[in-house]
Order: sequence, then C-alpha cells, then structure tokens
Amino acid sequence: MKNRSRPSTDVVHVAATDHRILRRPEAAEEAGKPLPPWQSGQRFIVNFFADLLDPGDPEPERDYAVALMSMAASEPLSERFTDWLAQEALPRLNPAAARATSDIEAQAALGYALFLQGRRTDSMTVFETALGEAPRHELALSQAATVAEQIGQRGRALELWKRAVEVDPVEWRYHYQCARLSSLTGEWRNALEACREALRLSPFRIEVRVLEVRCLLAQGSKEEARAAFNTLVSLKPPNEDGLRRWFAEQAR
Repeated sequence: MKNRSRPSTDVVHVAATDHRILRRPEAAEEAGKPLPPWQSGQRFIVNFFADLLDPGDPEPERDYAVALMSMAASEPLSERFTDWLAQEALPRLNPAAARATSDIEAQAALGYALFLQGRRTDSMTVFETALGEAPRHELALSQAATVAEQIGQRGRALELWKRAVEVDPVEWRYHYQCARLSSLTGEWRNALEACREALRLSPFRIEVRVLEVRCLLAQGSKEEARAAFNTLVSLKPPNEDGLRRWFAEQAR
C-alpha cells in the first residue's frame, strides 16, 4: 500500500507528479479533446467480455472495483485521481465484502478504499476482519500495518510488519518498516538489526542507510556510524549537503 502521510523525517523523498492528469475539465473541452473517464463518468477499465456474462451476476462489478484499488495501490497517481478511484470502487466493494467475509481480495480492496477516503478507523476494522480470515495474507498485512500506524496504533503496526516479514522475508520494505517503528520507540538494537537485514536485501536504499546511521549514533557507536555514513554519502544521495551537516551535528 502507499502510505499517503509518511511520518518519518528520515526518508529521502522524491516528488512525483503525474502531469497527464488534467486539472480543469473545461481545458479539455476547449481543446476539443474528450474528458478523461474520472471526469466524464465513463468506466476506467472495460470488460471486453461483458456481453458474455450474466447481467445479474454481481461478481464482475466486484472484479472491477478490486482492479481499481489494485491500480490505486500500485501506481504513482495523483491524490485527486485515487480519490475518484475509491469513490468508484466503494459502492461495489461494500456488497462484495458483505457477501463473503472469506473474499480476502475484496475485503482488502474495501479496506484500502476506505483508507483513501480518510475513514481510517473503518478501514482498520475491515482489515482486521480480513486478517481474521487469512492471517498470512501479505497485502492485507502490509496495508493494515500502514493504517494502524496512522490511527496511532504503533504497537499493532509493528506486530503486523513483523508478520509480513514472516510471510515474505525477502521484501526489504517490511524489514525497513520494522526498523523505523522500532526506532520511534527507542528500540535501537532491534531497529539496527532490521535495518541491516533490509540493506542485505537492497543495499542502495538511502532511507535505510540514514536510519542505520541514526541507530548507531543512538547506541553511541560513533566510529561505526561514521563508517556507515561514509557508505551512505558514497551513494550520492540527493540531499548530501544537508546530510553532512546533520551528521556533523549528531556526531559531536
């Protein structure tokens, strides 16, 4: 899941804007171009086999909504567009999730749609239901962990990230999230262990190397921290000057 309000100041951010998203509907009309589907009421994804399906079958609508949420979670889209995707998906996901609590894909999609709409407590309730049915569902675990942190349940979030690590131990992001949350509560040794596992899996991640340096400094290991910092700057991070000033102040 994408975390829309990443709270950590350790992470190096790269701004991304999708300039293909039209800001004014009238601009498209003036140019004689059709409106994009999220402004014109058209469907964004078309089922080419719709004529072959039973018109009374609700499952195609469920599939459409799940696909929209999959797109929202995996693509770098504007907040305006993801909000539209959630609005489009919710009326289809609510009945799908009600029909079958064992439909984990629909449950996870509903939880994410609620998250995008700012209904975080409702979102967490849905994810907990999904995890009750499928405790090792990787997508539900990672998305639930993000929501849990945003509603102030850091302990629960850390527990969920650890469970995600058990399910997929080669995903560096899960180790990093464990490290980040452990650092927020001063569990520096655990944070450092998780950092180093994340770096073993993906050694060029700037945000993880910054956190590694922080962990070492917090534990008083200044020489190790300096060596880790030298490795960090060798990667040419985009804010190198700021990082050098920060390290010089912290390593005094």
